[in-house]
Amino acid sequence: MPPTAVTITFDGSGTCCPTPDPVQINSNGVIRWSCAVKKFKVTKLVEQNSGKPAHPFGNQFPNPGAPFSDKVTTPNALPTAERKSYKYALGFEDGTSVDPIIIIDQ
Repeated sequence: MPPTAVTITFDGSGTCCPTPDPVQINSNGVIRWSCAVKKFKVTKLVEQNSGKPAHPFGNQFPNPGAPFSDKVTTPNALPTAERKSYKYALGFEDGTSVDPIIIIDQ
């Protein structure tokens, strides 16, 4: 199965349009977040239950030192993260945030 790429666009209120809850990708898939109204960054992994890999995406993601941007793309999801769910915090420059749930399917 080819890797999936999910694109999520935020409106000015910091919500997803449309709200994908949860966001689903497959192993090796990526997520592309974008917002034309205000800059944001993925700030942290909020929820991590036992039995899950420490990082579901390749490389160290999120990078807490990353600057705010209008677009963020995750590294590829790791095969070890299949059939697991994660929650990330995305922070906007104005202090608002969202925390989408990410499910990595087979």
